[in-house]
Amino acid sequence: MAVSLLVFAVIGTPVGHSYGFNMSWTVAFADALSGGTLYPRFLPALWDGVGGLDFFFYAPLPFYVAAGPAQWLCPDCSPQVLFGLSGGFLCWLSGVTFWIFGRQFLPPKPALVAAFVWALAPYHVGIDWMVRQAAGEFAAYVFVPLVAHGVLVALRDHRPVWSLPVGLAGLGLSHLPTLLLVVHVMAVIVAAWVLIHRTRFVRSLVLLAVMGLVGVALSAFYWLPAIILLGDVSPEGLYTKELIPESWYLIGADVLPDNMYKVALLICQLTAAAVAGLAVVITQGDTRRNLIIWALVPAIFVLLLNSSVSRVLWENWIIAKVQFPYRLTVISDLALALSIGALSTAFALDRRSRRIAWVGIGGLVISFLVVGMLLPDRITKGIAAREQPVAMIGAPEYLPPPVFDPLAEDVKAEGQPIWRLSRHMLELAAEIEAPESGFIQPVQEVPRQWIIRVEGSGQPETRLRVALMYWSHLEAEATDGTPLILSPDPETGFVTFAPTDADVRITLPRHWSEWVGALLAGFGLILAVFILYRARRAEPDLTRLAEYPEG
Repeated sequence: MAVSLLVFAVIGTPVGHSYGFNMSWTVAFADALSGGTLYPRFLPALWDGVGGLDFFFYAPLPFYVAAGPAQWLCPDCSPQVLFGLSGGFLCWLSGVTFWIFGRQFLPPKPALVAAFVWALAPYHVGIDWMVRQAAGEFAAYVFVPLVAHGVLVALRDHRPVWSLPVGLAGLGLSHLPTLLLVVHVMAVIVAAWVLIHRTRFVRSLVLLAVMGLVGVALSAFYWLPAIILLGDVSPEGLYTKELIPESWYLIGADVLPDNMYKVALLICQLTAAAVAGLAVVITQGDTRRNLIIWALVPAIFVLLLNSSVSRVLWENWIIAKVQFPYRLTVISDLALALSIGALSTAFALDRRSRRIAWVGIGGLVISFLVVGMLLPDRITKGIAAREQPVAMIGAPEYLPPPVFDPLAEDVKAEGQPIWRLSRHMLELAAEIEAPESGFIQPVQEVPRQWIIRVEGSGQPETRLRVALMYWSHLEAEATDGTPLILSPDPETGFVTFAPTDADVRITLPRHWSEWVGALLAGFGLILAVFILYRARRAEPDLTRLAEYPEG
């Protein structure tokens, strides 16, 4: 762990695709936590103090790590270093959880090799962390092996185990797209297991269904509001031509990788499938069957879903919500790590097996080299930016429509890509917060509640304008108890209300989905404890049985 933390702290946060969001979210999330909010969904510090709804929708777990263990380890570090440290913690934890899973197939040393490959895989560290800066997907690597472990134990031993609900809950709190994809892949793995082993499986399927639902319920306090409320912000901002599945097929008669980034993704997936095939060739018995189920079949499945032959699924099925088919490379890494672990045992076998193992390791090295070509500039820029101030932007797709739509029109009119909307929003925030803007600056009393001092606003005959983004779920009343109707300013999308003599209190009350999500999570926790306790009580006491052998 110490080595992982040191490396990630020295590198800091590479300047990847989501660098700006991750830095501002790290600062704003920690700031909201320090203000006494256990789970901050509205972040007041975003958009230079205007506030943002981002954590109603973005999974919080990676930012708890940055504001918790990373902050405790280095309280005076810059946000760039803190976020880098959080990556170090998550990278180390991903290796630990994979070792738990890998030990189901491999002896201790090969399982350790596999855990290192999983934690440091080219897609995981190279693309997910350094190129894409996908904090949620990077964190998901901690929990994918736990889900796999839970599925394996249910199939093989016909009993529930803690790892499945914990893994699914962790995936839900890290990255919903990965959760959705992992559930589909696990269904394919279960089908492969049933076809190959041909053993009784009804009890296992029931266990998987029950414990799966429990695990998903554990994170419902996050995902239920995120799903229910998503239509009340601007998710269409994500679905430009460049950001839809059809633009990201890696294989097909009408599709060829058109840049080095896509080439690197394709090589990562092809390498995983090829190495899995080599591992199957040199192994026998149960090990071979397990590698077919857990490495070769998933690796081939990933390639199929990244080709144009899967177009009908990406155009008509729920997986289209994940946007990028290449997110499935997480599963390729699972296959790659297991396969390299199995190949590492070949060095104690015959010369042919050793040669095959070296070919597999060579494929891994090629993947590292290809992905490595994408990294130097991002690492250099990240080191140079370690102490630079953070621009407090949010994600444009989480802006309310009255704010997003006028800005999007401005961006289109200037012929700019939609991601430039963040700059326009920062400029709008600066204008609104200026003393001469005519907007009243709200004062936050408690989280999700503001007081508006009307006296002296200078706008007695017009609707009063407030430096707070209008969202349809906001409520307001005067301090004398008179309810008020809020509406968006047509030019900016910020809050307006009719003139009143009393001060006004605006609140963002808990939505019903927040309460229901919390109840589901509590129910899931109680059910998980009950099921696991009963299962533990039902296990035979082998030590006592040994005292009274038959006969």
